[in-house]
Amino acid sequence: MGVIEGALQWRARGLEIPPSVAVASAEYFDDADIVGQFLADETYSVTGNFVAAKDLRHRFTQWTEAQNQNTWTQQMIVREIGARGFENVKTMVSVGSGG
Repeated sequence: MGVIEGALQWRARGLEIPPSVAVASAEYFDDADIVGQFLADETYSVTGNFVAAKDLRHRFTQWTEAQNQNTWTQQMIVREIGARGFENVKTMVSVGSGG
């Protein structure tokens, strides 16, 4: 294939990512998803349940230390949990996340 043919194919189809690169990228991002790993390892979702942010941070901190990962602030954890569809809830007694 010549340079011009290659350029025309690229323009028509865009950059094609090899399957091996797509798999490796997905594995890398899964490994880098600390909150996702924590949720998979340590939690389960029950509609209507609630966990206080301070309790969530305490358990997350224990888990990250066991995984030799950096700890996070409570605000960072609550924000990431909320980004995954869990509702941030404030009660008269506590602030936390519900599922």
